[in-house]
Order: sequence, then C-alpha cells, then structure tokens
Amino acid sequence: MRTIFHIGAPKTGTTAIQSAFAASRETLLQQGICYPKTVRNVVHHGFFAASFQPRLSRGYKFVKSLDPDLFDLDIERQSAFINDAAVSGEYETLIVSSEDFFFDINFRKNKSGFDTIRTHSDSFIVAAYVRSPADHYLSIAQQTLKASHLLPEPLYRMQPALSGWASVFPNALVVRSFQQDVVADFCEAFLTDKQVDIVQQKMRKNETISSEAMCLLQEYRRENFPDAPNTLNRETTAYLTALQRADRSIEGYKKPVLRQSIIDAVEALAGDAYWLRDNMGIQFEGFDYNPNRKKPQFTFADLTVMEICHVDRERLDVLRAKIFKLHPMSDINRTGMGDG
Repeated sequence: MRTIFHIGAPKTGTTAIQSAFAASRETLLQQGICYPKTVRNVVHHGFFAASFQPRLSRGYKFVKSLDPDLFDLDIERQSAFINDAAVSGEYETLIVSSEDFFFDINFRKNKSGFDTIRTHSDSFIVAAYVRSPADHYLSIAQQTLKASHLLPEPLYRMQPALSGWASVFPNALVVRSFQQDVVADFCEAFLTDKQVDIVQQKMRKNETISSEAMCLLQEYRRENFPDAPNTLNRETTAYLTALQRADRSIEGYKKPVLRQSIIDAVEALAGDAYWLRDNMGIQFEGFDYNPNRKKPQFTFADLTVMEICHVDRERLDVLRAKIFKLHPMSDINRTGMGDG
C-alpha cells in the first residue's frame, strides 16, 4: 500500500481537495483509493493531525474548550478510522489530509502515531502546496481577521515543516506551486496511475472576501473584541456569515489586492522563498530574488486593511449599510479607516 500525506500548506486549496475526496469516497474505493472517514461532519483528518501537534492550533483549542472529553474521543475515533484502513490490506492507496500537519513533525507529541501506517505501507508521498509570499500573506490576513483585529506579521515559514517531514519520510516530499484548479493538479501529480473521477464541490466556507469586507471585519473585531486577539467565537462566525452574503450580493465584488508597498515589504521578509527555490525548485513568477532588499520599518499589527489593500470607498459604504440590515449589531463605526 502507498500512503499519501497531504499536509497543506495552509491556504493552498486544502479544503477544496478534501471536499472533493470526501464527496468521491465511494467512487475512489472502487479504484483502490481510500480516503478514510472523518468525524464531526468535517472533510479533513485534522483530529488525527491534532494528536501529533506539540501545541494545539487556535481552532482546536477552541473546539477542545467546548467539550474536552468529546475532543479526545474524536481524536481516538479518527485515528481508528485511518489505522483500520491501513491494516485492512484492501487498498492500493491511502490518502490522509490535513493542513494541521504543516509543522515540524520532528517535534510531534505522539511519536508512535505513524507506527501502524508505517508497518502496512510500502511507500510514501508527502504532498505539499505553497503560494507566493504575497498571496500567502493576504490569505493568512483574511484568516487572522476572523479572530483578531490585529493584522498578522508576514511570517513566511515553509522550511521547518517541509524539512521536518522530509527527515521523517526520506525521499517522499513533493512540493508544488498552488494552482487554481488544485484538485485536478493533485490528481494529475499524485494519482497518475488512476483515472480518478472526482466530484468537485463549490466552496463557501473558506471563500475569499473583498477588501471592503475585510475592512468591516477588522472594525467588528476591534470594536467588539479588542482585548481578545487570536480568539475565535460564535459571534464573529455569525457576523462573517452575514458579511459573506452581503459581500456577494452587491456589485463590484473583487478579490483583494495588496498595495505594492506591502508586497515589497512581505517579500523582503520572505527568506524561505529562497530556500524553496534552491532546495525544492519552486520559483515564484514576479518575485524579486534580491537578497539585499530593504526590510520594512513598520509593524503590520499597527496597520489597517485600508493601508495594506486597495479599497473602494463607495462600495465600502454600500456594504456597510447592507450588513447592518442583515446583522444590526454590526453598526459600530461608520467612519473610514486610513487612506483610500
């Protein structure tokens, strides 16, 4: 049996891949490919990954806080689904997927967690996708705003996780540049011996919001939860759901675009981009590979969305009025932020 660990990186279409494989589970089984069952109606194997993490991610801390006993039980159940599939001997390929695997696996807590898979696998592939530093930062910024009004620092750390996995599974690591049709790319790259019929799912949960929506989300967190950075809560989730509806319902929706000064600053701090080029053969189009670039003299956490992205002020006002109708508690700050 061949085992494929799909480890992310975060914000590289992992949910799209997982949703497609979960929806196609029965079809894949007929072709000798097992995408093990998951728990809690999610499409990923994150609870299995959580058993390895040296410290729980923000999302799993929140989930565990709701019911610690159920959280531990779900880790056991998810591990059992995966290990039972490995032991069965019924499949040619086992696929385990979670972006929560994207950390230096050398420091894993559960050192024996892979033993069953190792024993019953003949070969391994560790599949990873990466985005350019600027695209990665923008995606992480959107994710961060769900739990904080403070924008993240551009920590482009690819080497620790990738090197760690390469040391645990020698000669198994394959790194690819993120593609828009990442599901098709995954199948072509890692399931080349199969004619895989995948059901692609329309994604909503992790959809990209506009820069105007990012402004309002930052305002909401700043006004309502200023002292709770890096903390998820139900209130913000409800607000974000209403915000996504409003964002798609009015004219002028565009994916956010970083200002050139921010792109330059992010790239100047992205040392691992050079490591990816020199060790993984990943070279990003448009990236200035000048090692002497001037580092930014500001802190990203001090910036507003308007300062990092191009924002349509007129659309922002329309969106603000729309979201107030859908979510009246969002009527917090009707003034603009920063320069337009």
